[in-house]
Amino acid sequence: MANEVQKYTKDITPYLDRAAHLAVKSTEDVEAARDYIRDIKGQIKAVKDFFDPRIDQANKLHKGLIADRAVFETPLKGAQGVIEGKVSGYIAAEQEKARKEAERQAEEARKEHEKEVARAAKSVEAMLEKAGSLQEQIILLEEELEKPNLTEEEALAVASRLDIAKARLDAAEQKVAVVTEQATRTYTPPPPPVTEKVAGVSVREKLEPVITNPALIIHALHQGQVPMSIISFNLPQIAKLINAGVKIPGVGSTTSRKTVVR
Repeated sequence: MANEVQKYTKDITPYLDRAAHLAVKSTEDVEAARDYIRDIKGQIKAVKDFFDPRIDQANKLHKGLIADRAVFETPLKGAQGVIEGKVSGYIAAEQEKARKEAERQAEEARKEHEKEVARAAKSVEAMLEKAGSLQEQIILLEEELEKPNLTEEEALAVASRLDIAKARLDAAEQKVAVVTEQATRTYTPPPPPVTEKVAGVSVREKLEPVITNPALIIHALHQGQVPMSIISFNLPQIAKLINAGVKIPGVGSTTSRKTVVR
């Protein structure tokens, strides 16, 4: 067949050369081109008549070979799928087993953590029974929070109880301040006596601030009625809280290290 293909290659060469060099500049050239197109169409039909039966035969052979291949390939792919399914099933079962084990361990850790938190809270309450006033409780809790060997649960319990004690103390002080403020409103002191002016001598009065209600100051800051610069922060107390694990909004941290030798 290779020789026959070569024959057609040689036969079409003149057609290709003539088409490349054909010039159409007159009616006679158009008629000649028309006749030449008819010759090319005849040559195309001859090529198709030669190749089409062989192409049909090759297609039938191709389809037969595909069917023959499927006889062997399909069962083997089925066997491959069976094995892959068993492997996938094993992996899925192992992953489910690992997930359940992780959940079990997490639940045990949670229960143990709750026990530790409860034990730490009970220990703190027992310690506070020795203290009387809120001030004594705060001092005792601050000292306890300074201990370096506290566990995370113990530090959290102490810090939480310290916050509660301080909140109670603040509430009590604010209540006293309100009562005092109301009491002072019922009495209006008389105006100071007018002293005689002396040439070259003057007396200037200066107001000294007295904090009566911290909560109202914080509210005024929030409303933008006073500048933030009037507030100073207790950094040592803030440091105690964040080192105890308490998250304070608006407070970040840097890390410093202190070597403790026992």
